[in-house]
Amino acid sequence: MLLENSEFGMFVRGGSILPIKMHRGALSLLRTKMNPIRLDIYLSTEGTATGRLYLDDGESFRYQRSLEQALIEYEFKDNKLTCKNILDSHYKYEAAQYLKIVEVNFYGMYRPPSRVKSTYRRRQYLDFEFIETKQALNVKNLNYPVDSDVRSQTRTIL
Repeated sequence: MLLENSEFGMFVRGGSILPIKMHRGALSLLRTKMNPIRLDIYLSTEGTATGRLYLDDGESFRYQRSLEQALIEYEFKDNKLTCKNILDSHYKYEAAQYLKIVEVNFYGMYRPPSRVKSTYRRRQYLDFEFIETKQALNVKNLNYPVDSDVRSQTRTIL
C-alpha cells in the first residue's frame, strides 16, 4: 500500500479489534474518559476478529475495593459484530452505560457490502463508505453503548 507524505503506517495483526478513544486535541486522557469510542476492526483471512476494552475511572482504587470496572469483549464473526461484558455480575462500572461507540472501521474487506444493518434497539440500515483502495469499510453516526445492557449476555451490534 502506498502512503501519502502526510500519512504514516501502522502494523496490526489480522483478527484484532482495537477500541480507540476519540480525543481530538485533548492534552489529558483523564479529561477524555467520557469521550466516545471508535472500533477499528482488522479482519483475519477468515473474516473474523476479536478484541477487548477495559474500563475503570482511571483515578481511584474503586476497581479494587468496589469492583467498579468492566471488561468488554468484541467479536466479529459470520458478518456480525457482538459485545459481551466478560466479568461476572459482581463487577460493575456504571459510567460504561454512558460511553458510546460512534464509529466502526473495518480493514481487510475486499468487496463492499450491499448494506449494513443495525440490530441494536430498532433494526435499521446504516450509511457506510467503502474505500476500495484501502480495502476499508467505514460506518459512522452510531450511538451505541460500549457494554451489554444485560450482564453476561452477548449483544449483537451490527
